[in-house]
Amino acid sequence: EAVAAAEPSAPPEETPAPEHGRHHRKHHEEAAQDGVAPPPVVEAESHPGGFVVRAIGDTHASDAYGNPVNPHRTWGGNANLQIGALLVQIKEAASGDGRTLTIASQPWAIASIDGVSRGKTPVASVPFPSGGVRLELIRPGMDSPAVLKISPSNH
Repeated sequence: EAVAAAEPSAPPEETPAPEHGRHHRKHHEEAAQDGVAPPPVVEAESHPGGFVVRAIGDTHASDAYGNPVNPHRTWGGNANLQIGALLVQIKEAASGDGRTLTIASQPWAIASIDGVSRGKTPVASVPFPSGGVRLELIRPGMDSPAVLKISPSNH
């Protein structure tokens, strides 16, 4: 029997994005135009419990939609934040020794965890104890480091 060739299908119609999606996409497009690639969006397949992020001192952090970071929000394994010119991604994972964090940023920054330099981002396998960690990010041109307290959520 002869098999009929499949008709090429028309591309699906694009559904308008919700307003916050447009803002998010616009932000990433602007960053790309400035020669700065947005941080990769990594979906956490599973997370051990989530975490909360609190900006310390003069650090102003917002979520991917431009909303100030709520210190009571539980992030479900992955957070994408805007801190000044830095696009920062924090990812939590379970490991054999407990919980760990991976910190990435665009552009790169020097990351210090609890006062100990871990070098340029991305920084992986950061131990995430029950008391949380203090993250400092700085790069040339910044007047002072961006400082965050990252704590396990209280589920």
